Amino acid sequence: MLNFNLQQLCGPKCRDLKVENPEKYGFEPKKLLDQLTDIYLQLDCARFAKAIADDQ
Repeated sequence: MLNFNLQQLCGPKCRDLKVENPEKYGFEPKKLLDQLTDIYLQLDCARFAKAIADDQ
């Protein structure tokens, strides 16, 4: 799930991600990317790394 969200925000089709009235829904992609990065950094352990690597 983390990889999917990261792919949507930073992948080759990220420019296709459009939200009408993003402020209405609190959609802040830069903030979301920052939060995803924090999750990856905070969960630094071998078990977590394996789970992320296995996530297709």
